[in-house]
Amino acid sequence: MIDPEKENKTIKLFKRKKTMTVQELSMLMDCSIPTIRKRLTQWRVYTSYNKNGRYYVMPEVPKFDKTGLWNHRDIRFSRFGTLKQTVIQLIKTSEEGLSASDVGVLVGLNPRSFMLQFRNIPEILREKIEGKYIYFSAANTEYLVQKENREKAARESLLQLPSDSEAIIIFVDIIKHPGTSIKDCVSRLRRKGIASKEKTIKSLLAYHNIYLKKTPDIH
Repeated sequence: MIDPEKENKTIKLFKRKKTMTVQELSMLMDCSIPTIRKRLTQWRVYTSYNKNGRYYVMPEVPKFDKTGLWNHRDIRFSRFGTLKQTVIQLIKTSEEGLSASDVGVLVGLNPRSFMLQFRNIPEILREKIEGKYIYFSAANTEYLVQKENREKAARESLLQLPSDSEAIIIFVDIIKHPGTSIKDCVSRLRRKGIASKEKTIKSLLAYHNIYLKKTPDIH
């Protein structure tokens, strides 16, 4: 039987530390692992979806962002529960579907380590668009809206692409200055009398699946 006073002290410390493991809680409450797991169920804790699900947090502690995610010292939690449930919800509620890399950025994990399991899930549709798999909601109404939004964004992106000659100049500048940022690229081009805008260069790079760092390396 767990000492109520010891349990109260443990809960206070648990909330203050924010995240703890089963082993840590077991030592604090001086009881077995199975007993602690029963308590975790009663406390309705959240389980981390990374770090092998080793960490727990009390339900009132996380400050979830608008996507339902919370990160504490690289320990990640989701209001939706497991990583699988989280990815499904992120895809279903996205405006224009998500690529594997989009999902990876949102959940803070390498998508290669988990996205293969989403090839044949009833709630999700996977389509290859311009050589890249995009994941949509399988619900017909949601799918149609997401697909239309993605096609609209693609059309708008094409309208912002520079001319072929300007694109060549931009790529030459980027090649000559490895590790550069888009902002620095714009500044150099302007000194040469070429008025390229940041959003134009971003559209060009995104169209070719090239991504620059926000800031260049400082040596």
